[in-house]
Formats: sequence, structure tokens, C-alpha cells
Amino acid sequence: MATALAAALGVGAGAVIRNQVGTVITVLGLLYVAEPIPGFIPHAGTAVQTYGLGGLASGATGTTGFPASAHLLGQVPAALVFAAYALAFLVTGAVLLRRRDIAAGGGWRARATTGINRRSPA
Repeated sequence: MATALAAALGVGAGAVIRNQVGTVITVLGLLYVAEPIPGFIPHAGTAVQTYGLGGLASGATGTTGFPASAHLLGQVPAALVFAAYALAFLVTGAVLLRRRDIAAGGGWRARATTGINRRSPA
């Protein structure tokens, strides 16, 4: 389940960023660099462990990648929060893809069929 949610999150992040290498570097940087840094802050570290991508994946799979003192969500709540993250990225990516796509109504075809930018007879 966690693998499918991670794949959906990756597809959504790829649609948002639109650059394959940039997406991979951003997601891995978030997971391995940005998430561990707040762990040194007393109260923020607990929230990141609980609701960060690593904590959610660990909670959803039931594996232990964190210390025994970490407060992880159970399997079902972790999977639901992970699914909400994936859904947010997918919806954001779909909206941005629709807005950026030429054939979706924002490009030259829409202007050509509506008469916008046509020369008026003199």
C-alpha cells in the first residue's frame, strides 16, 4: 500500500515540477535532507516524525525505521494521511498540467476559433 501511495505521490510531484531529474532530486532531498533537520528541534521533530513522508511510510508499512521513542501513526491513519498527500500532489499536478497544456483551451487553437487576435477588415 505504501509503495502504491509513494508512486502516486511521485507522479503528482512529477506533474508539478515537470522535470524528471528535478523531481527525483527534490523528493529525495525532502526525504533525506529536509525531514531529518527539524528532528533536532524538540517539538517540531516529533511532528515531522509523525507526519513526514518517512514517518508515514514507516507507519503505513508497520516497519521500524525510527527510534523506539518515535510517535508514529498506526497503519490505517498513516496510509490515509499518505493518501491525502498523494491526492493533493495529484490534484495540483492535474490543475497545473491543464493550465500549461496548449490543447486544453489556453493556447493558440482557442484564440483562433474565438476570433481573438484576428485582424479586422480595414
